[in-house]
Amino acid sequence: MPKLFILEMERKRAGLSQKEMAEKLNMSKTAYWYKENGQSDFNCSQMIALAKILNKSLDSLFMEDLEKQNEVFI
Repeated sequence: MPKLFILEMERKRAGLSQKEMAEKLNMSKTAYWYKENGQSDFNCSQMIALAKILNKSLDSLFMEDLEKQNEVFI
């Protein structure tokens, strides 16, 4: 499953709307939407905050995307 869908699924599983998640991350709902949908990237502190909010590891939320990127360079 693509990581973008996992992030959305985990947010919904936690019972959070995009607006609520955006507020927790101190950003606008629009900015969060762009990030959750892959139109923009989360920075490191936002990724860590997401993992804490969702009680998930960074690997489970983001690592597959990094592994696919690395395959291009191998």
